[in-house]
Amino acid sequence: MTSAAPSLTRVMAWLHGWLGVVAGWLLFAVFVTGTLAVYDDEIDAWMQPERPALQALAHPEQISIDRIAATLRRDLPASVDQWIITLPGERRDFATAAWFTPDGQFQLRQINPISGDWLEPRQTAGGDFFFRFHYRLSMPGVFGKALIALVSVVMLAALLAGIITHKRFFRDMVTFRPRAAERRVWLDGHLLVGVLFLPFHLLITYSGVVMLSDAVMPSGVQAAFADKGAAWRAGWMADLYPQGPLPSRAALGIAAPLVRLDPLLAAARQADGGRVPRLVIIENPGDQAALVQIHQSWDGQINRDPQIWVHDGVSGQVLARRDQQRGLHQAYTVLAGLHRMAFADPWLRAMMALGGLAGAAMIASGLILFARKSSRSQPDGSRSARFVARGNVGALAGLGVAVLAFLWSNRLLPVDLPARPWAEVGVFAAVWLLAVVHGCVVPSVGWAWRQQGAAFVLLALGLLVVDWISRPIAELAVLPLVAVGFGAVVLAVMTGWRPSRLAVRTVQKGGPVPLSLVLKRRMFILWGAGGGLTLAGCLWGWSAAQGTLLWSLLLSFIALVWAVAVGLWRSRMPRQ
Repeated sequence: MTSAAPSLTRVMAWLHGWLGVVAGWLLFAVFVTGTLAVYDDEIDAWMQPERPALQALAHPEQISIDRIAATLRRDLPASVDQWIITLPGERRDFATAAWFTPDGQFQLRQINPISGDWLEPRQTAGGDFFFRFHYRLSMPGVFGKALIALVSVVMLAALLAGIITHKRFFRDMVTFRPRAAERRVWLDGHLLVGVLFLPFHLLITYSGVVMLSDAVMPSGVQAAFADKGAAWRAGWMADLYPQGPLPSRAALGIAAPLVRLDPLLAAARQADGGRVPRLVIIENPGDQAALVQIHQSWDGQINRDPQIWVHDGVSGQVLARRDQQRGLHQAYTVLAGLHRMAFADPWLRAMMALGGLAGAAMIASGLILFARKSSRSQPDGSRSARFVARGNVGALAGLGVAVLAFLWSNRLLPVDLPARPWAEVGVFAAVWLLAVVHGCVVPSVGWAWRQQGAAFVLLALGLLVVDWISRPIAELAVLPLVAVGFGAVVLAVMTGWRPSRLAVRTVQKGGPVPLSLVLKRRMFILWGAGGGLTLAGCLWGWSAAQGTLLWSLLLSFIALVWAVAVGLWRSRMPRQ
């Protein structure tokens, strides 16, 4: 007698679970760092407190490419044949100048777009570290991108398998039972964030796979343009743009003065409705064959492929203009723009960050569910369940501790330390590795969770103090308040989640609730609400964040005093 074949739903449930476990830890890190990368410019600003507030876009007529070019001409070697100047945008008010040294090393420095003087903030990995980790694990070469591309495909398959497995979409969208059994609470939370944010997760995962298509199928483009030989990239660009590639010239070795660039910048700004162009590339500066590319601003644009003007670098004559893509490339740039959300206003970026946090919560709850389910189905404890349970501690809680340690290192490392950005990255990697080892060697998994949770809370709350002390001018910033908000939420869960559930069950059974449970339950509600209000206030701006933090602390103190007073009064009452 042959057994019946398993149903499609059971097969998809098995596939959904194991795909999530195989790639879950790395996907959790990808979602967390991607969420942080949404605010990479803001993190950069916090990690370089010496940088002045220029507000260059408030006076766009004062921005001078000629002054920047004069600084580059004075300070760079004559052998540098290309200057890449990025002008201020909506989220950053400084310019950058980039170039390649004669030995091929890429250099990037910040520069004042009004005066043309170099800016000298501290060297830091900044928010760009989270962006590079998000899509290639901060690894050189193609290995990191290929690994992220692989887990992205796994994520897409796991989402599709989850859709087939869970048929009660509308019920799961509104079902959350915090008073049910603990495993049911984890399952409800997993389904809730998975279903509510499913369109976002599908979009962000599919667009990520498309953006990494060169790593998924690295030989596709080269095979399509094999007849071009070594010039396959030029053939690819010519196929993308009907106008063909942009003009390019080799240096003639004949000295010639560079055309005045500010009038060209003013004309480009007028042609784009007053918006400041975003990118200026000068090829062969000081040579008869000089070229000037002016890329219009892409702020507020989804596809991030603006109009480009190419001028002769000596006469200023317009040589070419490119503003039209082929349809397939437009579809690609739109998908990439939706993934990056660089065009979004602050509220839309906040919604994207919320979706990223929901994705991280969905993955984390799924990993915890897998470990609990496996250990319960096999009371003696399977190796896979123990491995996942211990790995969860370092991969989930350890990542949060490592991120906070990375931010602390920015304030504690000497400002003049050589290779300072690499030292910050080293602190991040070392702390995360220690967290993984700690989760594996501590005898009890529960103790490992509590110890790393306590480390997260201490680092999160302490970041506010360290930032205030270490700033050149004593003031508070929004980023430490975000850390305080998350720290308060984690502290509330650590101290009050289980006591709160126990207090509710005690009341349901008609028994008296001990004072300790009452206090922990109130602290759970107040700290959780205070942390949530602080995070919400950060979305409204600094003044709202400051106000919600102060009110949360004040209300928590009043509630604590009230709870203690009521508890003492009840304990003195004679029992009937």
